[in-house]
Amino acid sequence: MRIYKLEAPWCAVCQMMSKALEPYSDKLITVDISTDEGAKLANKYGIKSVPAMLVENYGEVAELKFNATIADFMRWL
Repeated sequence: MRIYKLEAPWCAVCQMMSKALEPYSDKLITVDISTDEGAKLANKYGIKSVPAMLVENYGEVAELKFNATIADFMRWL
């Protein structure tokens, strides 16, 4: 199982969450998304807002959550 944290460098909430989740960085794959560079990924998964959480299990998306909170990530760690 892989947990992706999708965030934007301009998002203040994303930056706060990154700091809070630093101790778990070995368990999270962080993907920074900007509107230009991340458009394909955002379109592929229908990401409409950040921070977002994508849980992948055996290559399939098991969960996708927009406006994810620290509690959402902790539930999967």
